[in-house]
Amino acid sequence: MNRHTVSLVLCAFVLCVEKGASLQCMSCESHEDPTCNDPFTTEDASEDCGDGENVVCIKIVGTSNKVWFDGDSKEVARITSRFCGTHSEYSDTCLRTSSGGGGTTTSCYCNKDNCNRTGYLGPSIMVIVVMTLMSLLTM
Repeated sequence: MNRHTVSLVLCAFVLCVEKGASLQCMSCESHEDPTCNDPFTTEDASEDCGDGENVVCIKIVGTSNKVWFDGDSKEVARITSRFCGTHSEYSDTCLRTSSGGGGTTTSCYCNKDNCNRTGYLGPSIMVIVVMTLMSLLTM
């Protein structure tokens, strides 16, 4: 292996090593702070969640509908909550459930720092960096 290849492999290894700090998650409730709703732009809502087993960041968006006498329904409430939690079954996924009267709840679970900032749980930046480095190594 030449020096350039060794440097790229070493960089990839260093980038992939998990930091020892505990998980950081966004923490807010839209009924107390309207900036908690999407689009989420708050920068100072991060909290330390600890490093226990099955610690995840959670984002829950709930909507409720009020049904009028004429049969039409109208969305009357949308509440967003972002917080730390524990969950042994779900990580990097979103679940949507329906409730009576047309309301829905979407619960998203993830385990990367501040990943509950958005609803999209895309590929980790580390995966993208490693895949890029690997493609460079094969050139």
